[in-house]
Amino acid sequence: SNLEIASIGEVNITEIDKNLKTVSGTFSSKVRRLIPSDQVIEIQSGSFTKIPYTENALGVIPGNTGSAKVNGLTFTPAQVAGIVALSKINLNLTDSNGDGISVVVPSNISLGSFAFGAFGSAYFATYSSSISTYESTSGQIVVTKHDKTSKRIEGTFAFNGELFPTGGGSLVVTEGKFGISY
Repeated sequence: SNLEIASIGEVNITEIDKNLKTVSGTFSSKVRRLIPSDQVIEIQSGSFTKIPYTENALGVIPGNTGSAKVNGLTFTPAQVAGIVALSKINLNLTDSNGDGISVVVPSNISLGSFAFGAFGSAYFATYSSSISTYESTSGQIVVTKHDKTSKRIEGTFAFNGELFPTGGGSLVVTEGKFGISY
């Protein structure tokens, strides 16, 4: 595999129906999977048809809140969102530069305190900028509310991170707070 390529691909939008608010198209991609083993997976001839979309100003979702400090500096998210995929809830805080904090937990998470591990653990966090990604090496998430019916989760988090995937470097995220519908 080519070590310089983490992922590469193409999305071709073939139709946008502004009245029905749907989008259709095709896609292909090569993605690199690092864990549990290094391999390149190729997706060919992918397609999507009449997928509904919504229009939100800057991705703002009413009622979602989030904040944190990164290396002691206030991190102000322009977008706070959550999504469920593969039995995980991914909580995302993204600033206006595209830098982001992601916290990943099991979708059936209960109330309480849970320790962060490295990327791919049951509970982990990352911080990504345009030039690097840091994965959690320690820290925790404290869930104070999780309503699985209304799909809303609230709590706090903090973590120490190292460069992904090589290790080294250091990052500290403190005073993380979130209230996110997913």
